[in-house]
Amino acid sequence: MRKRTVVVLSSSQPEVLTNYMEEAGMTHNQTVRADIENARIGDTINLSEQVEGVTAQKVKQIFFCGVTNLAIRTVEQVGDNAALPSEVAVTGLKTRKTGHVNLINALITSNGKVTVTADAKTEVVYNNS
Repeated sequence: MRKRTVVVLSSSQPEVLTNYMEEAGMTHNQTVRADIENARIGDTINLSEQVEGVTAQKVKQIFFCGVTNLAIRTVEQVGDNAALPSEVAVTGLKTRKTGHVNLINALITSNGKVTVTADAKTEVVYNNS
């Protein structure tokens, strides 16, 4: 089974993530390293809506409805105290598995849109529940 690109779609409930970002004190134009607890990676689907930067036809969707916490580890760039954008994207995250995950040390930026990046410093930990 191939690793699939993980995407945010309109049904991913990105407002749950942005609510946790606000609770953690994040604002527009801020960049942090943070842990996102209990997101869910869904089954492989055929992409039916256009996602910027994604050319794959078969993808996995991330869902934020089950997120239970967002803990900021480090602030890379201080925000400007403006409101967070409502659009959310995920980059760099590919997986074969489905299930609930913690994204440890993800890079989160909030300028124009919220971007959650899984890079070499990010660990994806699958929950057993």
